[in-house]
Amino acid sequence: MFMHTHPFRTVQRGHFLRQAITRAFSASGYVGQPADGFKVNVKLVARLRKELQVPMAKAKDALVQCENDYDKAYVWLQDDMVKSGAQSAAKLADRAAGCGLVSAVSLSSASKGLAASHALGGLIELSCETDFVARNQLFQGLAARIAASAAHINVPPTDNHSTFASLTARQLLGAPLATEDLTTLTDMTVQDGIVEVIGKLKENIVLRRAVAALPPTTVDGNWVVGAGTHGGDSPTTGKIGALLAASYQVPNGGSTDQITQLVNKIARMVVGFNPQYVTPQQANGDVDPSTVLYNLPLLGSQGTVGDALQDLKEQHAVTMVVHGFQRFSA
Repeated sequence: MFMHTHPFRTVQRGHFLRQAITRAFSASGYVGQPADGFKVNVKLVARLRKELQVPMAKAKDALVQCENDYDKAYVWLQDDMVKSGAQSAAKLADRAAGCGLVSAVSLSSASKGLAASHALGGLIELSCETDFVARNQLFQGLAARIAASAAHINVPPTDNHSTFASLTARQLLGAPLATEDLTTLTDMTVQDGIVEVIGKLKENIVLRRAVAALPPTTVDGNWVVGAGTHGGDSPTTGKIGALLAASYQVPNGGSTDQITQLVNKIARMVVGFNPQYVTPQQANGDVDPSTVLYNLPLLGSQGTVGDALQDLKEQHAVTMVVHGFQRFSA
């Protein structure tokens, strides 16, 4: 909304302030002022601002409305952000979103015994209008939470050999949004989360694509998913990201620490080298060796990815097989 300027008029300072306060209270969704003697709890204002990243005036409005009841004010602000975000989203929907980033999140640390319908990792591409917003922590946090939502989602495999399933917009946008620590789910949907951030950042935000990593039904054993990104400010976001799915067998009492570290390291190789095949056998022909994951030199190692897997078997009696990977770039 554009504001029209008017010729400068001299007014009494007190009258001007009263008008400004009246407008602010009207815009916030309630009319009038708090009862005489009512004081907003400044500590609760600071807490709301920190947890919800809202302006001071909005936090005060919520506490006035809810009479300093923090829980009610928190819900009031969430509802207000969804409403204002929806309005912003409708206005910005036609604007081009040509920037953004990728997020890769793994929920598995050598997870055992998970059902085939339980995803272990999520990879998404989220777009915005400018690089400035793409570097914003709020936007990056949203991307990671959406990737974690994809990792939490229950989705049937597309066939008996699939290690990844593409998610439709309907599947993911309607799914519960992950918490900020990515470990559990909230009552909000992914769509609600996007709309809320649109309201705060005032840019169009678009979920471009998403996949979930999940064990195929034809392979027994333990599963682990590695994740890697490059070109970002956090371990879970960047301009390039990848997920890598592997199965493993470990002796009774054996440690899985090396498995988790190795699978994440191999996932970063996928990010850096963009291979097209997992093994030479999968390539099934005369191809450039650099396009085969097992042929790539493993960073921090004297040999290739294939050599590292063989060493794991010979030195620790752990058999690990890479079944597939997915790589996105923004």
